[in-house]
Amino acid sequence: KTTFDGKRCAPDDGAGEDASGEPRVFDQSAVERLVREKQGGVRRKCWETASDSVRRVNVTVTTTVDPQGRVAKAEPQLVDADGSTDVAQMVARCISSEIQSWRFPEPEKQTVLTFPFHFIRQQ
Repeated sequence: KTTFDGKRCAPDDGAGEDASGEPRVFDQSAVERLVREKQGGVRRKCWETASDSVRRVNVTVTTTVDPQGRVAKAEPQLVDADGSTDVAQMVARCISSEIQSWRFPEPEKQTVLTFPFHFIRQQ
């Protein structure tokens, strides 16, 4: 389990503060930083390991973050794909599974976020 401290993800010690003792802030900037940090791992695990039978995939994941910053739900939707629909659905489920392990700064209340993922196979 990890938490976002404004600069990097670190093991969660259960506190609502970062390493400097400052509270973590839940805002668009913090969410964008977390997604940027995690997207390389998602690409490696979910896209680069997928069959070449899908050349392009667009997935949207609707994510519910609870007040403790944990992902309560991550629902993938395959928006578009070029190639095997079965493989594209597996990629979508993998992305959702990865997001479920993320830890966000704590929002004031349960919050729903939508994350788009677009992968294109390089020839």
